[in-house]
Amino acid sequence: MRQLFLELTYLRQASDVLEENRGLFENLVDLTQREFAAGTTSQQDVLEAELELRRLEERISIVQEQQALALAELARWIGAEAARRPLSDELPELPDPPRYFSTHPILDAEQALVEASLHAVELAQEGYRPQWSVELGYGYAPGGMTDNSGSFSGMVMVDLPLLSRARVNSEVAAERHRYLAAQQAYIERQRALGSQWEGAMGRWQQLLERERRYEQRLLEPARRNAEAAEQAYRAGTIPFRSLIRARVTDLETRLEALRVMIERRQLQAELLYLAGGQAL
Repeated sequence: MRQLFLELTYLRQASDVLEENRGLFENLVDLTQREFAAGTTSQQDVLEAELELRRLEERISIVQEQQALALAELARWIGAEAARRPLSDELPELPDPPRYFSTHPILDAEQALVEASLHAVELAQEGYRPQWSVELGYGYAPGGMTDNSGSFSGMVMVDLPLLSRARVNSEVAAERHRYLAAQQAYIERQRALGSQWEGAMGRWQQLLERERRYEQRLLEPARRNAEAAEQAYRAGTIPFRSLIRARVTDLETRLEALRVMIERRQLQAELLYLAGGQAL
């Protein structure tokens, strides 16, 4: 469920970024049309601006379609009314995952099966041994209540196994086979979860570093470059294609940064699930 909410958050915020840039690209179309009418730019610049705007509108349409599909999937889990509630504007913050994989409820269940199988082996082995019991009693002889005379009695019972030794051997072997199979299943599940944990942790750390790079070294320079390119184009010092490239680079950088942030949180949710069985 967390994964789906995070994907919806990405799609909604990506849609906001695209809509914001649609306004910027519409302004570029207007700018080139005015300059073409004034004879200061070429028709190719107008066509290129219109083409980039149409491509952007197509991306907006695709994201809206993906949002509708994700909401339909969410409605299957929580109902249509709950799925229509607006999401928070903030990206969800999750606790940091533990550094090492230790256990998981699935492993606890597998371990319980191992212990139950071992107990079944022990019960089957009881078929080899006779069962002993001792019964003690104390009573008064008839008419002996007045002189405090009494007597102890005792009885030893031996319950011999009724099953043949061959049959007991067969039952013990079958239970031991189940026990070894349960042990192997536990080991394999532990190995699989541990491998999944290590892979997810490695990717999470890489995404964390990428997110920091976007925040510290890419987002702001891309924005400033786009603004500087527009000023330079208005001043006639760079061609229109350079302005378009700067605007597209700024847009792609913002979308990539958002995708990295969401993917890191999705991996964080996976790690928390592996660490303690919290729902995805």
